[in-house]
Amino acid sequence: MKEDLNEYQTDESGFRARFDVFFKTTFRNAVGDFIKKEILRSRREELYGIICPYERCTFDETEEIEGADVYEVGGHRIIVSDERLSKLLDRLTKRRRDVFLLTTALEYSYRETAAILGISMETVKSAKTRALRDIRRMMAENES
Repeated sequence: MKEDLNEYQTDESGFRARFDVFFKTTFRNAVGDFIKKEILRSRREELYGIICPYERCTFDETEEIEGADVYEVGGHRIIVSDERLSKLLDRLTKRRRDVFLLTTALEYSYRETAAILGISMETVKSAKTRALRDIRRMMAENES
């Protein structure tokens, strides 16, 4: 083993070649990760920009807003002021709506949401994915 290590240290061209491969691979992976994160961020902005622009949609636990819908979720009162979002939420199952509101409105993690609702973290992930899918489908139906 030590002989191999010494061989690498003395062979400068071999070391440089391995370093170049390592650097290129690391750089390519970093760029790929960055692009994936940007794509996911833009998709989230697009989805939440359409479903719930924060300027028009208020998630609040205390202040009653005239004409807003109030949802009781895990001991929290969530007030949704956007009528379109309220209609979409009313069409979801209770579990999907609760998971969506806790993870989106109150920005709880999957682990925190699971603890609040008394369900597994995998169930939270599944319910959130299905809620988003259902909302997208309902939005497409409303547009046509």
